[in-house]
Amino acid sequence: MKRLDNLVNSLEKNKDELEFLEERLGQMSVRERYILEGALELNEIGTAADLINLTEQLYRFEYFHKAIDEKSLGEYVARYRENASDEVLKFIKTEKLGRDYHEDFQGVFTDKGYVIQRGIIRQIYDGTNINELSQGDWAIKLKLSSKDKPEGAWVNLPDYEISSGEPDELALTLESLDLEDINEAKLEDAKCILPNIQYLKEQYESLEGLVQAGNNLGYFLDEPHEDRDFFMEHFQSAMELEECIRLDYAIDISQNLDCYDYLPNTGEVIYTRVGDLPNDKAAK
Repeated sequence: MKRLDNLVNSLEKNKDELEFLEERLGQMSVRERYILEGALELNEIGTAADLINLTEQLYRFEYFHKAIDEKSLGEYVARYRENASDEVLKFIKTEKLGRDYHEDFQGVFTDKGYVIQRGIIRQIYDGTNINELSQGDWAIKLKLSSKDKPEGAWVNLPDYEISSGEPDELALTLESLDLEDINEAKLEDAKCILPNIQYLKEQYESLEGLVQAGNNLGYFLDEPHEDRDFFMEHFQSAMELEECIRLDYAIDISQNLDCYDYLPNTGEVIYTRVGDLPNDKAAK
């Protein structure tokens, strides 16, 4: 994104902000980059803080892949938002539907798709808390490459195409690498949002297995946990107690949190289970 590179270079920024933006933009998934392209059209960026706040809130945008004009936007809305079959799609005035949708939501068309904004961009970064920023919404982040695209591209998990039906992280990344099957890709790097999960690349025999595990962790973390006080502290303490450094073991613990009592006043967690979790022997 040449425009983005030029924008970053033109902004006044301190050393911490430059390092943050270099890492954030360098590890953006394909889908995030497509969203950011439209988000930059919808928001005025005058400072490095503006750009940082925007990259921290890409979840406030919706992306419609390959909807590059009113007709293709109408086709996307009909197919994915209104669940129209191919047969029904023939009778829908897709250009009018796309025009009406565009007028209602005032999004922007880019070379890759259509982007609309849901909600205002808030000041998350205030100039002093850069170490507290999330750097995106993901559970597992993978860098994949292909024979024709050795420079690679990032994908964020979880991927929700299985439930929404809409092209999501994996489809967009594979398309950018000119691949059709996830197992045709080469795994260059892997990161987990849980700091205790180490050596992720070596934990799975197949890339497909790692993707499935990354999705499972992501689905769990994305669930609403309002009924569970101190949810993340509880989960992290249980993993610490079990000396968990494997993703499969972390997923087992996540599904058995009721086997642990968390004491918020002390930050301790204690066993209340009998027997072993499924991956106890393999993980220790």
